[in-house]
Amino acid sequence: MTGDGVNDAPALKAADIGVAMGIAGTDVAKGASEMVLLDDNFVTIVAAVEEGRKIYSNIQKFVCFLLGTNIGEIIYLTIAIAASMPLPLEALQVLFLNLMSDGCPAVALAKEPSDDENMKIPPRPRKQPIMTRDWWLYGNLPHTIFEAGCVLMSLALGLYLCTGVVQLNPLHEQCSYFTATQLSHNKDIDYRYFCRSFEYRVTQDYTGWVTHIDFWNPKTGKMEQVLGALAGKHPNVTVQTPGLAKYIVEAMSGGCPEDVDTDSETGFCMPKAGTKVSSATDTPKGSAPKDYFDVSARGAKMGRTCSFITAVWCEMLRAYTVRTWQWFFLVFNRNPWMHLACSISATLTSLLTIVPGIQSAFSTCALPWYLYLFAIGCGFVNLILDELIPKPLYRLKKAREARAALTSKAPAILA
Repeated sequence: MTGDGVNDAPALKAADIGVAMGIAGTDVAKGASEMVLLDDNFVTIVAAVEEGRKIYSNIQKFVCFLLGTNIGEIIYLTIAIAASMPLPLEALQVLFLNLMSDGCPAVALAKEPSDDENMKIPPRPRKQPIMTRDWWLYGNLPHTIFEAGCVLMSLALGLYLCTGVVQLNPLHEQCSYFTATQLSHNKDIDYRYFCRSFEYRVTQDYTGWVTHIDFWNPKTGKMEQVLGALAGKHPNVTVQTPGLAKYIVEAMSGGCPEDVDTDSETGFCMPKAGTKVSSATDTPKGSAPKDYFDVSARGAKMGRTCSFITAVWCEMLRAYTVRTWQWFFLVFNRNPWMHLACSISATLTSLLTIVPGIQSAFSTCALPWYLYLFAIGCGFVNLILDELIPKPLYRLKKAREARAALTSKAPAILA
C-alpha cells in the first residue's frame, strides 16, 4: 500500500507493508507506514522488491547447500559404521569440511546476483518455510544420497586399491598378533609381529598388485617395513615365497635368535611363548611397539585420504549446482567470489595431503597421481548426478504446473 496524505494513514497502518512518499508525503503518513520511499519513484519499489527476492533466494540456496552437505556427511558416516568399514573422515577432517569446504562457498552464495525468473514468481505465502517441499524433494534429498554414495565409493575403492580389503575385520587380520600378559594389571595385550598388506600400483615400470611387509628383523632387532616386498598379491607369504625382496631374504637367512620364536606358518620371528610385560608401554622382543605404523594402517590412511578428498570436492562442486535450477554452466561465471572460495578450499585440501606437519595433524597422506584423479573424479560424478536427475525433474514439474494454470484460466477468458 502506498500513500502520501493524512487520509491514507489508516490504510498504510493496516497494510502488510505501508509505503509513504518521502517527498510529497505528510508526517502522519510517514509515521503510519513501515517504509518511506525517499525519491517518490515507484521504480525504486520494484528495485527493492527485486533485491529482497534476491536475498531470500540466496538464503534458500545457502540453507539448501549446508543442509544437503551436512546431512550427506551423517549418512555416509552412519553407513560406514554399519558396514564395518573404516570411517571415511577423521574428527579434524570433519571440522575442516564444515569450516572450509562448507564455509567459504556458503559465504560466496550470499554474493549471487538475482535470478532471471525471480520477478516472475508469484508472492509466496507469509508462513511458507525457507525450505519448501520442492527444495527438499529436488534440492536436498537427492544430493545427500549422491554425496553419500560417491564418498563411500571412494572409500571402498580407495581401501581396496591400497590394502586389498574394504572392511575393518579383514584389515585387522592382515597382521599377526602375539598375546602377552601385563603383570601390573594381570591382563592380556596383543602385539603385532608380522603384517602383510597389498596395493595396486600404476607406474612407468610396473602395473599391478604388490605386497607390503612388516617383519621383525633379527639382525637389527627391530620391526621394519618393506614396501613392494613382493610383486603380486600374496596373502600367505612366508620367508620361502619366491620373489621375496632380497633385503628380507638376507635378514632372515640366519634364522631367529634363541630368545625369540619362529612363527611356524610364516617363518618370521615372533616373541617367545610365555613372554610377559611389566606395563602396557613395554614391547616384547620380536614384536612392534604399540605406536608402530604398519602397512595395514598405511593403506587405511590412504583410503581415508581418498574419501576425504572426494568429500571436499562433492561439497565444493555442490556450491555450483545449487545456484540455479538451470544447467550450472549457464551461470558458471556470474559470481567470481564462488571461484575464489572454491579455489581456497581446493588449495587447502591439497596442502593437507602433501605438507608433512599438516598431514600428521589431519591424518592424511600423499597419494599416487591416479588416486587423486579417482578421488576428484568421484566429486564430479556427484555433480553430474545433481545436474542430470533432480533438476530436469524439477523443471518438468514446474512446466506441468504452468500448463495446468493456463488450462484453468482458459475457460474464464473465453467466457
